[in-house]
Amino acid sequence: MLKNKAILIVVIVILFTFNYSAGAREAPFSIEADDLVLNQSGELIIASGKVRVEFDDLVLLADELEIDLVKEEVLAIGEVSYIEDGLELTGSKLIYNYGQEQGEFLESGGRVEDLQVSSDRIEMVSEDDFKLERAMVTSCIEDKPHHKFVARQATIYPGEMLVARNVEFWLGDYHLLTYPSYRVMLEEGVVVTPIPTFGYGSEEGAYVRMDYNHYVNPNLMGELSYQWNSKASDRIVLDYDYQMRENIRLNPIFVHNPDDDNDDDDDLKERDIKKQDWYGRLIFNGDFDYNLSMDSDLKYISDRELIGDLQLTQTKDQFYWQLDYEHNLNWNYQPHFSLGVTEHELANTGLLGRAEYSHSKLQFRKSEEEIAQQELELGVKHDYSLTDSTNLSSQADFNRARYETDSEDLEHDLYSLAFDLDQQLPAVADIHLGWQHVGESGDTPSVFADFDDLTESKADQTSWRRYYDLNLTGHSLTIGGSGAFNWGLKGQRATYATEDVYDAYGYQLGYQQGLGSRTDLALNYEYLTEEGQTPLSDDEIDKKDHLEAALSYSGTSLSLGGSLEYHLAESEYTTAKAEIGYRTNSGEWPYWSVDASAEYDFEDEEYDEQLVEVKRVYDCMDFGANWDFVEQRGEISLQLKY
Repeated sequence: MLKNKAILIVVIVILFTFNYSAGAREAPFSIEADDLVLNQSGELIIASGKVRVEFDDLVLLADELEIDLVKEEVLAIGEVSYIEDGLELTGSKLIYNYGQEQGEFLESGGRVEDLQVSSDRIEMVSEDDFKLERAMVTSCIEDKPHHKFVARQATIYPGEMLVARNVEFWLGDYHLLTYPSYRVMLEEGVVVTPIPTFGYGSEEGAYVRMDYNHYVNPNLMGELSYQWNSKASDRIVLDYDYQMRENIRLNPIFVHNPDDDNDDDDDLKERDIKKQDWYGRLIFNGDFDYNLSMDSDLKYISDRELIGDLQLTQTKDQFYWQLDYEHNLNWNYQPHFSLGVTEHELANTGLLGRAEYSHSKLQFRKSEEEIAQQELELGVKHDYSLTDSTNLSSQADFNRARYETDSEDLEHDLYSLAFDLDQQLPAVADIHLGWQHVGESGDTPSVFADFDDLTESKADQTSWRRYYDLNLTGHSLTIGGSGAFNWGLKGQRATYATEDVYDAYGYQLGYQQGLGSRTDLALNYEYLTEEGQTPLSDDEIDKKDHLEAALSYSGTSLSLGGSLEYHLAESEYTTAKAEIGYRTNSGEWPYWSVDASAEYDFEDEEYDEQLVEVKRVYDCMDFGANWDFVEQRGEISLQLKY
């Protein structure tokens, strides 16, 4: 036995050879201590007094420590610290297996990324999984947290989520609610509202909304929201994710009384879901053996109408086939079959090519017309660097489609060839030159004209068209140390088979000037005009002749901003904007904040925006109220910050 009783710091990058069947072993750590002991067999290290053990990305500090080199296990007692990237825990006892990177901490607490925790026992299942018993968790940094979750059991997946079971939510010293389980996503910028939100809306009247992040198990979790309305039917939302297998996901959704935006779903917006209606939605994504995948998005509306799509895809290298069945509000695919090659390099030429053939039958719901469609798409493109500051790109596309209707057979060809040249001129400008030729022949079914999703054909208006583009983006020029000037020029000419010529050109000028350390002035002028005629409404531009002046001030507690836009050609003001923000005790928590903004449209003689928000801001939560004067809507809410 080797024993050093003197106060000695020993640093060992240990390579012990000791007598047991495994032979020579290398211990992947270094150790420092006042007193260090290695037993005769070389299997056990005993250290005491300012013990420090360093692994690759882990540091252990302790009063006393033992390391079993055979079991690869550390026992630390006394005042123990566990320090890792994004993780810092202290406790009275630690058992840690550095081979398996697993262990447990008793009577411990500290920081797991941005969370402050304390627990009777922390089990380190892996570097991405920490299980806590009888735990307190908060995102507050103060010694006495403003809010906390107190749970019988909690699991932290660093950078991903916190899951707590049999959990109480405390606001200061007050126990407000108890949940069987609660889930908090730990992504940056996430806010959580674990207590009811109170509000008023012109359509809903007074309302109370409760949002609940429900966790069942690692494969099943979701969000429930219930909103009681005094004027309208109550709103209910259930949105769950079920990971059936590693590569198979099911997402059931149920909504009663959809909001004004119909949940950002195009089909439902077109369906014009009325208040008090409901719909169910089932999203499925699955990846199977042999590179086969299935995706579906089905919606069942309250009048017993089923819409959605089902898609099967299989890939092999760059080749694929796809079967798509679609039933929507306008037409049905019965079904749509595609066979193609994804974009890939062609024989080491630098050219990227793609191809697809498809066959489908469309059934239009209103007219009951059926159309059989065959389509071939080919494309190739190439990017080439002429110099370090010059790039030339080219692209060619071809599409041929054939249609069989009840009364006639049609054929339509569309092809396009384009070149783009980009040149960077140091300290002057970036130049873009573009040329494109688009040609068409044949016809598409007349019913297609009602749906932009089905065709982009312009053959009935012009058989070909060419575009010539020139854009200059000027580099910012510093003036006098606190001023900056920027500019830009743009021009486009379009020519058509109809012999029409359409020109659009203009320029932009901008100047920013610092007026002291807190005030900035900005002037921007934009001019855009047109000459000639175009047979295509999509090519028309909106004329501009606008001068905008903006002034902003940013102080310690007060910030102000405003802008005014003036139309020179019409000699009239168009838009005015104003913003104000006030902070008390800025830079130190807690503080009050007041923010207000307004935007006025002189042409319509009405406000597009009038908002006011008052908040009490803490290090880990915000409590506030807001009111929208235009929408006649406001809320009072508490938001926890993670």
